[in-house]
Amino acid sequence: MSGSNSSKNEEVDWKDEFRKKLGDLGVEMFQGLNSPMKITLKHTFTDVSKIGDGDYKESPMEYHFGIPWCIHIDHRNDHLGVYLFCKKHQIDTPWSIKCAYQLEIIHPSGRTKSKQSETVYQKDYGWGWKEFLKWEEMKKEYLVEDQLTIVAHATIRKVTGIEKD
Repeated sequence: MSGSNSSKNEEVDWKDEFRKKLGDLGVEMFQGLNSPMKITLKHTFTDVSKIGDGDYKESPMEYHFGIPWCIHIDHRNDHLGVYLFCKKHQIDTPWSIKCAYQLEIIHPSGRTKSKQSETVYQKDYGWGWKEFLKWEEMKKEYLVEDQLTIVAHATIRKVTGIEKD
């Protein structure tokens, strides 16, 4: 019985050593993650009350693990929409990112409104809620000096087909 544990440990050690060598060479190994990768984006949008019905704003793009991300908000049908976008543009190779994510509005007082879900990104696209909060409620409860702070947390569970840019 101890022989089977020993071979399992040797296999894990071999894989860890292989990943380390690849990492030393600058190669990122995403497939078959041993532990999830966590990312956080935070952005304070300005002039939010001026976003017209049908218009949107995006945060600056941020790279986490070589993958571009941004937060997107919009105003549609008297609602605030909030989304986490993966801006990966890769035509030649199919790719996917499986993750759980949470989007939250944070008021300076510490009050928050959040929602969470899971998805698989497979193209330059955003996931979130088109009716995250009623527009008037957002203005009354979370808008301070015409600014709105959104935080996105994502736990990446599996990445396939991503090439390092």
